[in-house]
Amino acid sequence: MILNHENNNQRSRRYLFLSLEEWYYTMIVALCFTIFFWAGFHHISSWIGVGVFMATTSAMHLVYASKYMIPLPQLAALIGSLYYIFGPLIAQLYPHLRDPLFNLQLDPSYYFGYGIPASIALSLGWFCGMIRLLLSNSLKEKFS
Repeated sequence: MILNHENNNQRSRRYLFLSLEEWYYTMIVALCFTIFFWAGFHHISSWIGVGVFMATTSAMHLVYASKYMIPLPQLAALIGSLYYIFGPLIAQLYPHLRDPLFNLQLDPSYYFGYGIPASIALSLGWFCGMIRLLLSNSLKEKFS
């Protein structure tokens, strides 16, 4: 009986609002998306896979953690990844023909070498604010 109780507590323990099983699924999905995108876009920059991994992890965390909190940090991370990663990637793939001012002006590998670490730093900054947040006892009972 004690072993089951310890196993149940270990299973219901949450790390940044996600259980170990939810983290496992998040990492599997993020790795699948990363491999898919990196295979298609590594010729533009090798940083693309890192950015896709970060964006997918943020999106999956948003889905799972929204049961316990308002997902503003995850939304900010996703908006940052849209602005710094996916917008320039689309601009590189489909250049604007009428107004070249909207095209990516730098070498893509040079830009993504700064843009993706900047979006990772933005995401980590938002997620560091969630470290000390705790679930209330009523939420723990309801969702465990």
